[in-house]
Amino acid sequence: MKFKNPNFWPAGIYDINKMELSKHSYGRLNLAYVDSGILKIGKCCSIAEDVVFLLGGHHPYQTISTFPFNVYYSEKAKKNAKDIFKNLDTEKLKDKESITVNDDVWIGHKAFILPGITIGQGAIVGACAVVTKDVPPYAIVAGNPARIVKYRFNEHIIKELLSFADYSKLTEEKVVKNIDFLLTEPLTEENIDKFKEIFD
Repeated sequence: MKFKNPNFWPAGIYDINKMELSKHSYGRLNLAYVDSGILKIGKCCSIAEDVVFLLGGHHPYQTISTFPFNVYYSEKAKKNAKDIFKNLDTEKLKDKESITVNDDVWIGHKAFILPGITIGQGAIVGACAVVTKDVPPYAIVAGNPARIVKYRFNEHIIKELLSFADYSKLTEEKVVKNIDFLLTEPLTEENIDKFKEIFD
C-alpha cells in the first residue's frame, strides 16, 4: 500500500479506503479490528509510535453472550449472520466505529483510541491514555480512562483559535516566513492578533 502522504507509514496492511489522511501530519498508523469504521486525520497532527486506533471489534454486552458467534462458531452460523447483518444500517454503524482526529492534534506513545471517538482541534492525548469519549478542542487528556488534565489555553483564546485557526490556510510560504514565531512564541492574549495574521 502506498500513502499519498509520505510522513505516514503503516504498522500493518490495511485497506487504503479506511483512512483519510491530510497534509503535513505524520506518524505510524496502527489500526485494529477494522470493520465499518474509517480513520480520519486532520492537518498538522503528530502521531507517536504504537498508538492504536480501534475501528471495530465491538462485543455487545446487553445480549446473553459477548461471544462473536458470527465469526468463530461455525460456517452455518456465519452464513445466517450475514443475512441478519444485511438489514443493519451500515452508515450508522460506520459513524459509530469511525475515529476523527482534527487538526493540530498530538497523540502520545501507546495511546489507545476507541471506536467512534472525535479528538478536537489542538488537543493533546498523553502517552498510554485510553480514550473512551470525545476529547474537546485544546484539551490535554491522560490516564485510563483518559480524563481532562487541563486545557492548553484559556476559554477566550480557545474560542478565538476555533474561529480563525484554519490549517488549510497555513501555506508553506506563511510557515517559512513565520517559522521562528511559530516554534518559539507562546500564545497569549497579547500576541494572538499576530497569529491571526498568519492564518489570514
